[in-house]
Amino acid sequence: MARQGDPLEPHDKPKHPKHPRAIKEGSKTVMIDGKPAARVGDAISCGGAIVGGSSVNIG
Repeated sequence: MARQGDPLEPHDKPKHPKHPRAIKEGSKTVMIDGKPAARVGDAISCGGAIVGGSSVNIG
């Protein structure tokens, strides 16, 4: 399970150097240790979105 603010592996893209990333948003109603649960489609700090996850349902 992942939460808003959790770090992600650094990555790079053409014309962009390797950079750190973190989960930028999460659920407004489901918390994990006091932080919003991250879901597929939630934003990450470099402008992308979470594209995959597990089949575990929470909340």
